[in-house]
Amino acid sequence: MQEITSNNSDFSIGTFPKKRKNKAQIASILVALLMFFLWLSINFSHKIEVIEADVFTEKAVHATLSISIISLAECFYRFCLLIEEMWHLETRHKNSYKLMTCYVFSGNKTIYVVMGVNMLVSVILLVNNPALFWSVFMSNFDSSCALLIVMLILFQFKKPNKVELSQIVEDNKLSIGRSFAFCYYSSYLKLVMNPDCGLTFRKRIMEYEQQYGISIPVKKLFILITESGFIHSNLEHYGDENIQCANQLPDLERDRAGTQKRAYKNTVYEISVKKDEVLRCVVEGATPLLSMREMSKTTNSGLSVNKLNEEILQFYHELSNLLEADPSCSNCYELIFYKELVLVTGMV
Repeated sequence: MQEITSNNSDFSIGTFPKKRKNKAQIASILVALLMFFLWLSINFSHKIEVIEADVFTEKAVHATLSISIISLAECFYRFCLLIEEMWHLETRHKNSYKLMTCYVFSGNKTIYVVMGVNMLVSVILLVNNPALFWSVFMSNFDSSCALLIVMLILFQFKKPNKVELSQIVEDNKLSIGRSFAFCYYSSYLKLVMNPDCGLTFRKRIMEYEQQYGISIPVKKLFILITESGFIHSNLEHYGDENIQCANQLPDLERDRAGTQKRAYKNTVYEISVKKDEVLRCVVEGATPLLSMREMSKTTNSGLSVNKLNEEILQFYHELSNLLEADPSCSNCYELIFYKELVLVTGMV
């Protein structure tokens, strides 16, 4: 039998990306200082001729000039970021200058549309009335240079506030709750409800009914989502003596990520509705909530206790959207949201 050997180089994944430092900020300060000294060296000592024009044209020239200054400051800001990214070309951008440049100059396309339109309007104004255009430019040169320098510094050192961060997270679906919801859906719920091999969730319930000679009227998986993120490990100990744990549904076995015959289990609970009436249903809590709750207790996790409730709501909405968009999960689930101990959505 041939012996299989491996070298460490067989498993090499290259250099790990290092944390970004302050090279972009240093570059921004140097560029701002350079622009400041250039500004001091330029002196329009000659008299600026004031050109009379209609109010609309004059205001249009002022507007385009202001937008041009902001656009120029944005370009300088991106080039400063590019200097920092040059140090991460191999580890973050696969040695591709194209990828690095696209990465640095990515963002809201509206900005570039505004820049392009402003440039076009500026050219039109310059061609139609060059004397007025240069008159406005010369008379506002000092204030424009000062604005450019200040904005370059502000762009580099201004940190987004909590509202801006929240907006960025929502627009790009970067929240912890949304990420956990997608993992929960793709790595568990989708597999359990309609697997590519083995019994579907509804068929497992029907097999359970035949095995024990009982009836489960609503053949769905009831998923509990609590506002606090806490879900008891055994729902019959949740404080209600009318809830009792019954047997397990037949296991669903799948080969998953190197684990052979990984078992997916679901528990049937019996709820005493009346004296001689028992309602059976398959219930479980959304386990990612426990992970988020533990994260909120860790100081360096980035998820504070105050932010936990918001992330749980994000989890609920994203999970709901994912399940609704998947026809294979239709009529197989019911999301139940708890606020403290008050049931908001009924089970039946």
